[in-house]
Amino acid sequence: MTTLGYLVNTVTLNGKTGVVKLRAGEPVGDPSTYAAIIAAGGQVADPTDAAVVAAQAVAVQLRVRGQDEGRINDTMLAAYAASKGGRTKARCVVVALPGAYSGSGTGVLTATANGALASQHGVTPAALDLVWLAAGATNITAALDSGLMMVVDPGATGRPYVLARPPQWAHGSVIPVGSTVDVGGEDTLFRGSRWHLEAAKGAVVDTDDPAAYPDKVVIKNVTLASGVHAAFTTVPISPNTGTVDVVYCSTYGVSPDTATVDYGPEAITPGAIGTASVVPAAYAAGMVVNTSDGSHVDVVFLS
Repeated sequence: MTTLGYLVNTVTLNGKTGVVKLRAGEPVGDPSTYAAIIAAGGQVADPTDAAVVAAQAVAVQLRVRGQDEGRINDTMLAAYAASKGGRTKARCVVVALPGAYSGSGTGVLTATANGALASQHGVTPAALDLVWLAAGATNITAALDSGLMMVVDPGATGRPYVLARPPQWAHGSVIPVGSTVDVGGEDTLFRGSRWHLEAAKGAVVDTDDPAAYPDKVVIKNVTLASGVHAAFTTVPISPNTGTVDVVYCSTYGVSPDTATVDYGPEAITPGAIGTASVVPAAYAAGMVVNTSDGSHVDVVFLS
């Protein structure tokens, strides 16, 4: 990637300020300013640094490529976010961070130790990816840190991971009522799911839990043992609209026990990942668990 050729001076957004002098090939000073610059939508000159690449991507999204001199400010970012509407995209859902981080509630999360973000259901997050950080994810400090994130640096053996809010999910901005987030097709658990936000009107990014739940997630070919399967705790279930269906599928080639009359959830606990729980089961007459059933079923989460 080549350096873009324009000048940005004293960019400020939500209390974060970065001063960037940008000319082709010209170095920028203290790298500790990168997080503030990125959060502000600014751009820096060194194209080899992951944080710089992320800042460049933000600048391109804001359509300032080719300007000889320009300024990115709150008004421009607000207009950009508004143009995206209430729906956005995420490559995958992040359900586990490799360790603790600093910056909870600030919109920039920086790992306190070196290490890379692990694969998330078959997707290894890369620099510039937009991802959905799920409430209840392993090592998340608080639900208010959940939501849309840009991967500034995925981390590695010699450096920490860094996640920052992108312009359409800016720190301190109000979460639009009825917003949804679409997850791409690579994530083997959440592929194609649309997450709806149940946060109340006026909820604020990095202050409030967005209360996000996927509309539909299907876990296929689940094998029952003695009529049940161990509890699933990996899919959020809305306390307001959530339910779970258990569906027998003959295509898996295992016939149900003759005493089985129905399938369903033995118990449902709503909540975020790690709190939510469901036990799929096969039922005999009287809706008691049929301990002789070893069917293969699909478990369908609906919220």
